[in-house]
Amino acid sequence: MTLTFDDYQKFAKTTAIYDKAWKLIYPSLGIAEEAGEVAGKVKKMLRDDDGVLTPERHAMIVKELGDVLWYAAAIASDLDVNLSDVAQVNMNKLSARKAQDQIKGDGDDRELTGKVVQASGKGTLFRPGMSEPIEENAEATE
Repeated sequence: MTLTFDDYQKFAKTTAIYDKAWKLIYPSLGIAEEAGEVAGKVKKMLRDDDGVLTPERHAMIVKELGDVLWYAAAIASDLDVNLSDVAQVNMNKLSARKAQDQIKGDGDDRELTGKVVQASGKGTLFRPGMSEPIEENAEATE
């Protein structure tokens, strides 16, 4: 059986023990902390391993990356969105940028035209890189 993003998200939810009064805040701080731990492992690869990714360092990074994934799943759950939808929106955004030769550049402020992407299974449509919906209850184009 292949593990899906949504299967993982359901599992992660069973291990989320933070107070729901801190919904979204707690996992957002946690993902920042864990991303820093990934960066720290990479930094130590440079300092301690002469820039060589050893099997031990690889295993440490993978473990920390799993913690980043847990917090991403928790944030998605707190936002009431499926992790697979988050992945699809990101793929759509990156595909649009690639098609318009906009992979390089600064953040979400890059100009993109054309396709509308579906942000969730709920029918809310967003343009890539935009946080405000452009149309509710509409059909997404490719």
